[in-house]
Amino acid sequence: MTISVIGFTGKYEALKANVIPSLLLLVNDPVNKVRLNVMKAIATVSETPEGRKILLDHVELLQGKLKDPSEAVRRAVKITIDVITWKP
Repeated sequence: MTISVIGFTGKYEALKANVIPSLLLLVNDPVNKVRLNVMKAIATVSETPEGRKILLDHVELLQGKLKDPSEAVRRAVKITIDVITWKP
């Protein structure tokens, strides 16, 4: 198992690289592990105010994955939506 930690700077570098559109394209990938990792990545960039603001427009797309066949993906989707919709 590989554990990766993306720090504060990495989250902003990912946003500057315009990663969100590419991640959103992978939300419906046929491979469970891809969907799971995409949700984790989306949750990570949504921890920044800028990422959260962008992703608020895509919560409906993510809500559709709450019925994903994979329980791990469903859990990750819930966490991701919670992170995106969190209000300080």
